Amino acid sequence: VYIEADTVATAQPIESSTYGSEKVWPTDINRMHMDSISPVDSTGSQASITANNVTSESGNIGNCLRFNGSSSYINLGAAILPLGDFTQSIWFAPDDLVGIEGLMGNWVSAQVGRTYLGINATQLNWDGYATASNTGGTTITALAWQKFTVTRTGSTARRYLNGVQVGADITDAGVPNTSFNTFIGALGQGGSNFFDGLLGDNYLTNVYKNGNSLLSEYNNQSSPSSFWTTGAWEDQDASITII
Repeated sequence: VYIEADTVATAQPIESSTYGSEKVWPTDINRMHMDSISPVDSTGSQASITANNVTSESGNIGNCLRFNGSSSYINLGAAILPLGDFTQSIWFAPDDLVGIEGLMGNWVSAQVGRTYLGINATQLNWDGYATASNTGGTTITALAWQKFTVTRTGSTARRYLNGVQVGADITDAGVPNTSFNTFIGALGQGGSNFFDGLLGDNYLTNVYKNGNSLLSEYNNQSSPSSFWTTGAWEDQDASITII
């Protein structure tokens, strides 16, 4: 959240400046709010993002993007896979629960060295750097907002739904293959396993977040009484009003 107050309207800082997004989120690899059909990475790291056949709708936190299940995807323009510890998270609301649908990640055929978050029918699915088809743990719900998060610390990976761990710990000590770009809303480099539904706020960071942190994050974002979005502020005489 940026809050700025002065008596003369000033421009937002550029990404690389002292208070720019690159300095605010120095450990984040990617952070997207999905609030327009031309989504941007707020960290400033990914500058070659392209979106195909997505539409904007009102979401659970501001706006979100609708993916049509057949041709919608976002190409992040790079592999963006972390070498060590990480936390990867995305809000999703599926229209249907049929087959494998990609949420966010890097996946090519059966090769290892990729990581992606997806759904497999009514369950969560994650493929790691050295493991595949980590499906199960709980049942997800169609037409409802949910938050899927995967963490890795050392060689231990864990999956979370709405801030609560699902399934057993996964041992994954592999390293990433950075030969392929990361996609949102599809797998197979934007050519297969398309997601059908809504996708919202998502991020990938080099920081491992534990279960308590993830549950707190989910609760803060899912309770309308504890968060809000702000638009532009106006200078009104001697006082500043945040609108």
